Amino acid sequence: TDLRAPVDTLVRFTAVLLSDPRSSGNATATQGAGGRVGRIHVFVRDVAAASGGTIQRGFVAQIVDGGYEATGLNNLAPGAVIKITGSLAYFTNQPQISPTTIELINLDYRAAGYPDALARPITTTLEQINRPAPPIDATTPQATLNFTNHPANAFEYVRIEGLQVETNAASLTGRFNVSYANSTRTSFIYQGDLSLRYRNDRNTDATYTSAGFNVRTSPYVPPAVGARVNLEGFTLPFTGDFVNRFYPESGANTGISVSLTPFEDGDVQVLAGAPPSVANARRTGTGIARGTSAVQIAADVAASPDRTVASAALFYRLSGSGTYASVAMTAGTPVGGSTPFTGNIPTSVLADGAFIEYYVRGTDNTGANADSPAQTFRVLANGIRRVEHIQRTASGGTGDSPFATLALSGTDLQLDVFVASRPDTTGFVSVQDDPASGPWSGIQLEGTAGNRVLRVGEQITITAATVTESFGLTTLTGVTFTRKNTTIAFGPATRTTDQILAAPESFESVLLRIAPAVVISNNPDAPTQFGEFSVASTGSGTSGTAALRVDDRSTALAGKGYNATLKPGDRFASIEGILSYANNNFKLLPQVASDFVRTGVAADGVDRLGVLSLGAVSPNPVRGSARVAFRTDAAGAVTLDVYDVLGRRVASLLSETLAPGEHVATLDASALPAGVYVVRLAQGASSATRTVVVQ
Repeated sequence: TDLRAPVDTLVRFTAVLLSDPRSSGNATATQGAGGRVGRIHVFVRDVAAASGGTIQRGFVAQIVDGGYEATGLNNLAPGAVIKITGSLAYFTNQPQISPTTIELINLDYRAAGYPDALARPITTTLEQINRPAPPIDATTPQATLNFTNHPANAFEYVRIEGLQVETNAASLTGRFNVSYANSTRTSFIYQGDLSLRYRNDRNTDATYTSAGFNVRTSPYVPPAVGARVNLEGFTLPFTGDFVNRFYPESGANTGISVSLTPFEDGDVQVLAGAPPSVANARRTGTGIARGTSAVQIAADVAASPDRTVASAALFYRLSGSGTYASVAMTAGTPVGGSTPFTGNIPTSVLADGAFIEYYVRGTDNTGANADSPAQTFRVLANGIRRVEHIQRTASGGTGDSPFATLALSGTDLQLDVFVASRPDTTGFVSVQDDPASGPWSGIQLEGTAGNRVLRVGEQITITAATVTESFGLTTLTGVTFTRKNTTIAFGPATRTTDQILAAPESFESVLLRIAPAVVISNNPDAPTQFGEFSVASTGSGTSGTAALRVDDRSTALAGKGYNATLKPGDRFASIEGILSYANNNFKLLPQVASDFVRTGVAADGVDRLGVLSLGAVSPNPVRGSARVAFRTDAAGAVTLDVYDVLGRRVASLLSETLAPGEHVATLDASALPAGVYVVRLAQGASSATRTVVVQ
């Protein structure tokens, strides 16, 4: 994990299987061809870990097998000794091995002469994995990666005793947000959900059942916040950024450095004396609450092993009103160790446009109780007719849509919007229902066939979609729309960075212009390079008003290279783009080169308007001809040439005077021998290069 090997490195080793292949649930049931489970994830420990008398750390690996029927991995059980041949790959900096062959050595590692401890977890402490860090404030502690122990702990089979549950936001039909703290709440760890036994979004997947996977038949109810547990599982680096500290916040879990993934039911062991757990609190039924009938709320309550469930109550209020009303809930038939309860929120509080906040309190036979996390829904008598209905949160601040996860159609959704982005250029679709780009007017469309046929300013009517929260960004997926054959002139709203960041959620997915804009940092994530820079409406280049990131998501821009042409203090007359959210930051997404309007002279007095941007060569590798896109920011003589690895010019694609803007040239590689070449764009003292492979 700290010495990255080349991708596709071939490996072969003998290991003991630690987790059950049929409990793997990371891939959706129909992700593979023919409606099969696409792949399975398992963990193994190299038998070399048993040398020296004790089980050594750092010998656990994750195997990701998309051809498990051919390798036979799905027919094996934990404890089997296998010889694995495969290739190395990475997923968000997690090394994974894709097997080409798996040879069974023995069904039982003990019968093969290996010690019992080889397939057992290593007992450790949470602080050995994620250590305490300086708190955010008096009430918000933080943790960070234990760098010293990371090479041994990044992938390991461990047991940690005496943890307490920090968050347990859960869904009857979805994935979980469960995290744990040490006894002093100075360090934390997030629970991963690679296993079918710890997720409820696979319950109804018949493909899992028919293939013999260990899919749940009753919902998993995580232990209550504050409950003490012993936890076993596999540690995984959760992100490539091991520097940012984190606090496990319900619904976000941003910045988690190492997670712990249990696989079997007994891996989360709730200790006696814990309060009851309340999970899966949710509205029943489908569609939008219209206010004409009571809204039913359901939840699942589970008691600790030494207690029983006694009752549950539903608490509700108008969001922010300060006073909760409550009603007793009705118990259903216990299922899988938990008891389902239902209760109704009356119509008297369901006013049109109101946000209703609710939670469920469970009580056990000793009188101990616990609450579910508070949740919010919105009442709309006529369904969704404006983007604001989807985007606005109860508080008006950052957070998920009140309709998150809801599939909408029919009278629930009739949304007339205009296309604000340039899908044919950028590859993403952002729409607004306010041509003036006012707050709460924008939303992005994802994963919809036909999106890229849309053009900026075009009007469409959306009649079906699912509201999705994608890592903090509200989007519509599975969209059904009709084109209105109407196009308007569409322009951004001019805002300062202070105005945007004072209420960023209200401007999410809205077309904005920052004017003026001063570069505060040309690489906020240094030394990592993500192609972003930050700007403020006023400032000196090292400090200023609120700084907003600018990204280069558009395929029309120069990949990760544009920010490298900037320096702190450089000034723009304006920058235009769609405000989006990703990787814990709001960021402006320019779409075309003209979205950047430079002032002409940088803070250091150097005129850098002649900066060149050489786009991707497509296709690459090339057979025959390829498209070379590039941009100039100033008029002048431009050359575009091809060089071999010895530095010899082998082709001239262009040599002429061009106006500022975006241009395209054609590379005819039919006469070039197969090999690696460099495409070089030059204008005056500026140049840019790209590598191309000719086949």
